[in-house]
Amino acid sequence: MKKYNVVLENTDTRKRVNRVYEGNGIADVKTKIKAALRKSDQERHCRLCRDGFEIDESGGDMIYKAVIPLNPITKKNSQQICINRKTGKRFVRQSERYKEYEEAAGYFLKRPEEPIDYPVNLACVFYRKDRRKVDVSNLIEAIQDILVKYGVLKDDNYTIVVGLDGCHVEYDRENPRTEVFITKAI
Repeated sequence: MKKYNVVLENTDTRKRVNRVYEGNGIADVKTKIKAALRKSDQERHCRLCRDGFEIDESGGDMIYKAVIPLNPITKKNSQQICINRKTGKRFVRQSERYKEYEEAAGYFLKRPEEPIDYPVNLACVFYRKDRRKVDVSNLIEAIQDILVKYGVLKDDNYTIVVGLDGCHVEYDRENPRTEVFITKAI
């Protein structure tokens, strides 16, 4: 029996809930989810996200989960070009806005005893407070650097973060946040 991470979305409120189901394959898990939705009054109006189902097919164990209740911002779009007073050369540095975001995000991360140094899959759901277009790869780069800086990941290279399955951007004006899910890669 494998464990599957499933995301349910309430069609009325557009709120998402994560559930873990066990089963002998995706078809078995889909059957169990549909039966649970029929029985539950609370989740009666839910649907399974993304083409009917959003299932972590890796079956990997969830080893880390965090929610950063801040409006996600990108690292690349928050840079400043400055001039070195001694040499007169230009250089790029992060803006104060990004530095504040990075520092504030650190307060919401639970630090493991040892940084994760084995292959994992990283999934992030970015809930933004506006509908402006944003490059999801820039958001991922920012959150990976934050996870490394605060000791959750040892590094964000390809030998540790082997997959970015399930990363996407959503709209939530009332509750902007970033949800981070790390599962062990198979």
